[in-house]
Parts: sequence; C-alpha cells; structure tokens
Amino acid sequence: MSTIELPLTRRMHGYAHLLLLTAAGMVLACPIAWVWRLGCAACVAVSWLVLWRRFRRQRPVSLQIHRNGGLSCRLASAQTWTVTGIRPGVIRPWLVSARLLGGPGQRCELFVLGTCVSDAQHRELRRALIGFRPVTDPTQP
Repeated sequence: MSTIELPLTRRMHGYAHLLLLTAAGMVLACPIAWVWRLGCAACVAVSWLVLWRRFRRQRPVSLQIHRNGGLSCRLASAQTWTVTGIRPGVIRPWLVSARLLGGPGQRCELFVLGTCVSDAQHRELRRALIGFRPVTDPTQP
C-alpha cells in the first residue's frame, strides 16, 4: 500500500484567484449600467467564495493505493472512506482530474497538477486511476 499526499499549493491558490478575477472582469466589462455590473460581480464573488470554501473542506488530502487495486481517500474534513467508483475527467502527465465516489453521499473532486507532486507519484496516481478495480470487501488485502 502506498500513500500519495495531495497538497494545496500556492499555484493552485493563484489559479483559483485568477479564475475569480477573470470572471469578475468579464462581468465588469459588459456594456450595461454600473449598478448591474457591480451587482453581478458581487454575485460572482460570493459564488466563488462559497465554492472555494466547500472545495477546501471536501478536497482529498491523501490517497492510499492498495495492492489489490483499491483506493482509500482521506478528506480535509478528516473523513476517510473507500473509493467505490471513479468518473475520470482528464488523466494526462500534466493534470489529473476525476470524481471519486464512495458510499451514499460520499464524493469528492480530485484535481492534481503535475507540479503538485513528484513525477513518480503523479505516474503512480495515473496508473491507479486507470487500473482502478472496486473492492467489495475493504478488509481483503
């Protein structure tokens, strides 16, 4: 069994803030009255803040890769659960994006840039996601 720690790096913080600035800038550049521009920009900022806080609470902080092909996920909220399904988004050498599914109501978004972890860990993560096999009994080795 190996564990891959998934840090939230400064670069990811920067990308998130850049996304907010881009969306708010696009709203402010619209040819409508300033009252509407400011109101819409405030709505964009509030939605971004809510989504960012939810992501920080529910983001995976580590993945355990079991010898039998199963995965366990530990979230920032200190929950740990066995992954029962994966919906892959992008699995490339520079980016891994997937939705990890656990039991009822358990899911999290996995978003790992190639620069967040070492090359060997990123390769191991890609292999684990591509070769994932759900484990019916988590006590099996």
